[in-house]
Amino acid sequence: MQNLNESFNDHQLLQILALSKDAVAVYTTPDLHIRFASNAMLAIWGKDRSVIGKTLETAVPELQGQPFVGLMKNVWHTGKTHSGTGRPADLAVDGKLQTFYFDYEYRAIADDNGNTLCILHTATDVTDRLRSQRLIAEKATSETRLRLELAASNQEMLLVNRELKTANETLFDSTNKLAESQSHLSSIMDKAPIGICILKGREHVIEVANETILKAWGRTAEEVLGKPHHKARPELAGQEVYNWLDEVFETGITKINNEISVMLKDGDGLRQAYVNSVYQATRGNSGEITGVVVILEEITEKVIQRREADRIQDMFNLAVKAGEMGTFYYDPRTDLFSANETLKSWFGLPGDSQMKLSLAVDAIQVEDRQKVVDSITRALQFGSGGQFETEYSIIHPEMPEPRMVKAKGTCFF
Repeated sequence: MQNLNESFNDHQLLQILALSKDAVAVYTTPDLHIRFASNAMLAIWGKDRSVIGKTLETAVPELQGQPFVGLMKNVWHTGKTHSGTGRPADLAVDGKLQTFYFDYEYRAIADDNGNTLCILHTATDVTDRLRSQRLIAEKATSETRLRLELAASNQEMLLVNRELKTANETLFDSTNKLAESQSHLSSIMDKAPIGICILKGREHVIEVANETILKAWGRTAEEVLGKPHHKARPELAGQEVYNWLDEVFETGITKINNEISVMLKDGDGLRQAYVNSVYQATRGNSGEITGVVVILEEITEKVIQRREADRIQDMFNLAVKAGEMGTFYYDPRTDLFSANETLKSWFGLPGDSQMKLSLAVDAIQVEDRQKVVDSITRALQFGSGGQFETEYSIIHPEMPEPRMVKAKGTCFF
């Protein structure tokens, strides 16, 4: 990683780090005093900038009794990175203690002697993703009993399409809030979970490229640093990247791209990748444009997973339609019942997307109603195994002859 240009000071580096869509915080003492927290991290905590300078336990008191503070202190003393996937955490947001789920990493940043300078904390809220996975699993399980083994991994991506703040917005007074050295900030940027590249001049000479962006490019630092961008990365010829860099340098207007396709170097060939990217002009003391900062997030795996999940969902819907099967979903917390068009036509139900369960029960023949209600109640009891299976007759309002149906389902706790 090449040292930052002298004209690129600590404050500007912090502004670049603030462009991250990810939640980032930096702790600089063994007691975990907060020296930096991005807007996304403050939103996760449900706090404002008054927490800067406080210990994590003081700033976020609801973490007491949870394992995270102890894990971070262990990372400080041992220097060993700790990460977690889909871990629950109880946080007080909007005045209410709530449970959220996160992917996170605690990484110790050390000096040349191996002593810990700070802990870099990154986190991603995956609560909606996990909830979506549970709904997909429920649908797949109910239909596997009908000879379909659909392994749905329909992860619903939550793409946070926020306009990033410009580099001249002040996060805080760097002298009072972060008295760390320039090399310290350079180390944090190099380990950042997003790709960062700093280009200088009209030729877009590559002055800085962190590990994340080099990995996405399929290049080493020796191959690109100190070279004009178009010469260091000739594989981009004929793609839009060169034009975007020129436009941002000439106009100073930030360019934001979401889920764009680009061909990147992969060994001796090319690979198709999907990225979110930001191209932001940098300015000198007099306001003149001096270069371009590139922020890059590769989302290739997420896009492929989402498209595969969409394909599986389409197969699922086609199988249900072809088999003329009725499907339903019931949420006992709201007492709301939803069903596909086939089941609603059998029961004579309205076309509303959701309705009270009692409307469906009313379509069941009187002598079978209590049996069905008992079966649902028993399946909803924790420890019952959550399996719902029963047979009963239904009467359509316009068809006096009863229809015998067999219903199966699975509860998720």
